[in-house]
Amino acid sequence: MSLKAILVSVADATLSKAGKTVLKGLGLGIFSSAVVLTLFNQLISYAQSEWGKLSTDVLQILGLANIDYGLSIIVGACVLKITLMINKVSFGKSQ
Repeated sequence: MSLKAILVSVADATLSKAGKTVLKGLGLGIFSSAVVLTLFNQLISYAQSEWGKLSTDVLQILGLANIDYGLSIIVGACVLKITLMINKVSFGKSQ
């Protein structure tokens, strides 16, 4: 099989209706995940900068309560939820 035949068969599969739907879904998923996770990372950095402005006494009390572990679990759950929601985004008919 020549290279030309291989490229033509790949192009036919890619440009079919299913191929177009998959490519659109991948493009939209990658773009939306990049935007949403970038915004979420900015929110996390803002929270970290504000966390550093707290007084030493408050930080010690929060450290005794292990607030940092709770916040990391919450942030991890939010990132997971965002990732799962983005993976469901695609173009096409809903069934």
